[in-house]
Amino acid sequence: MEEKNCKNCEYYIPHYVKRRTKFSEIEGHCVNDQLNKRYPREKWKLRQPCDYWKPQNNKKEERKKTIKEVLRDMEKSLEDIKLILQSDEE
Repeated sequence: MEEKNCKNCEYYIPHYVKRRTKFSEIEGHCVNDQLNKRYPREKWKLRQPCDYWKPQNNKKEERKKTIKEVLRDMEKSLEDIKLILQSDEE
């Protein structure tokens, strides 16, 4: 069974920095409004799971689905731009 901690919680959002040619994860934060109201910031910075902890499984699948949709929309927009530029050249 997976150990419960903030980094593997559905509400945790990691932050990244670019170092040379790759991105490295640094600090992150919790986006659960209930937690932020109930617990002081110092407590959740310790990365101890709270009563609101949820596994990330669904979040990862939702993120992949959203990324695919955005890429499809971008592809359509780029195709439209390509057609406009081609018609301008004629």
